[in-house]
This record gives sequence, C-alpha cells and structure tokens, in this order.
Amino acid sequence: MEEDGRPARHSPPGWALVEILISLVLAAFFVALLVQAVKSVHCRVADCDRAARLRQTLAAAVFLLSRDLRMTGCNPSGAPPPLVLDLEDIVEQGDRLTIRMDKRGPGAHSGPDGDMEDPDERIQFYGDFRNGVLRRNGQPIALGLERNAGGEPLFLVRSTGGARMLETTITLAEGDRRASLSACVQFRNPW
Repeated sequence: MEEDGRPARHSPPGWALVEILISLVLAAFFVALLVQAVKSVHCRVADCDRAARLRQTLAAAVFLLSRDLRMTGCNPSGAPPPLVLDLEDIVEQGDRLTIRMDKRGPGAHSGPDGDMEDPDERIQFYGDFRNGVLRRNGQPIALGLERNAGGEPLFLVRSTGGARMLETTITLAEGDRRASLSACVQFRNPW
C-alpha cells in the first residue's frame, strides 16, 4: 500500500514496447552487417574462381600448342622427318599456325605413306577474334580470346643463335579480368 491508502501498482513482468523496438533495430543492423559480409566473401570467391579458371585455360592452350610444336620433325624410326611446320601462315597473318605431318596412310591403322593429305595430318591453330575463341582444327580450346596488347600477333617466329623458335602470346578475358601468357617453343628437330 501506498501512503495515501491506495494499493501499489506493480508493472507486469516483461518488456516495454520501447525496449522491444530498440532490440529489433539492433538485431536488424547486425543481420544487415552479416549479409553484407557474406555477400562480399561470395564476390571475392567468385572473382578468385574466375581468375583461376582463366589461368588454367591459358596454361592448357599453351600446353597443347607447345606439345604439337615440340613434336615437329620428330621421327624415332630414323626416316626423313614426317612433320612439317608451315611458316607461310604465320608470316602472312600472325594469328594462324599450321603443322602438317605424315602420320598415316588412308587406312585407320596404316603407316606413313609419303603425303600429308590424309585425315588428321594437319593441325591448325588460329585465333577466331570475331567469336573470341582460340581453335585447334576448328575445335575451341580457349574461350574469351582477345587481341594482344599493342597488336602483337598470336604466333611469331624468331631466330636466335641459329635456332628457330616460335613465340606465342595468348590473351584471354572473362568479365573484367584479363590474363596473358607467353611461351617460346624451340623446335627439337630442324625442318
């Protein structure tokens, strides 16, 4: 009882409306911070994934090209070299490379027949810049192909110390990411 004789008022147990509103605003603020942090991490992971995919595609394209070029002129049997590098395509355009090889005759399991006109005896790498694709015999091996900085050609033949080499620089882009990879392949066997 109070001093004036009335019964004392007790506030009911629980939260006041102001306290509930303040806790809701604080909770919404922390949820917004958490969502922003998760979104930022997701964007960084996606960006790293794009960069890794770009580097992997570049490495695979250069590997395929280097492997085919290193085999130019290789013949373990000791006969004249069965593989020939066609330099005219490189000199004229700089974005096309053709390797011709006498691997087999017209039959599926026949040996070399002295010509390079049978199926699968011509490997051609070229840059399809209109569609942004690096191709090997018409098949895409790298998407997102762009012209190299300064207009540098895809393929360039150099001679150093009597040895001939093919220098290749490939530039790929995906979104706002760009990556270039250069390789210089010295031919194991002269042609």
